[in-house]
Amino acid sequence: KMRKGEERKKREEEWQSGEEEARKMLEGEAKRKADEKAKVEEEVRLSMEQDKQRKEEEKRRIEEEMRAKAEEEAKRKGEEKKRIDREVAERVKEEERMQREEEERKAREEAERVRKEEEAAREAAAEAKAEKEREEAKAKAEKERKEVEAKAEK
Repeated sequence: KMRKGEERKKREEEWQSGEEEARKMLEGEAKRKADEKAKVEEEVRLSMEQDKQRKEEEKRRIEEEMRAKAEEEAKRKGEEKKRIDREVAERVKEEERMQREEEERKAREEAERVRKEEEAAREAAAEAKAEKEREEAKAKAEKERKEVEAKAEK
């Protein structure tokens, strides 16, 4: 009977040590799975963080490109406006120059016309004076001739 009790006790101990071993194995497996799950979760978290950083970098890069393009466009438009303003100013100066030349030409023509008119008036006055002097000389000569004839008749 003692032997049977000992055997039973021995079996129970073996069974309990087997159960303990199985429990330890299960705990080890659970810990390994939990560690693996935590490792995968950390990798996923890091990957998501890297994706987020890449997206932020890409967004910053695109914003910087757009800002640079906007600055370049504004600079180009500013230069274009300056060029147009310069061309307009040059055209205005050219128009003013042409208008000034036209006014000067008209003033010269008017001065020449007045000079010619004055010269023609002087010539006409001189001609009229000469004609008057001829008429007076003719009248005087006629008067003297008549006086001479009158004396000759007496």
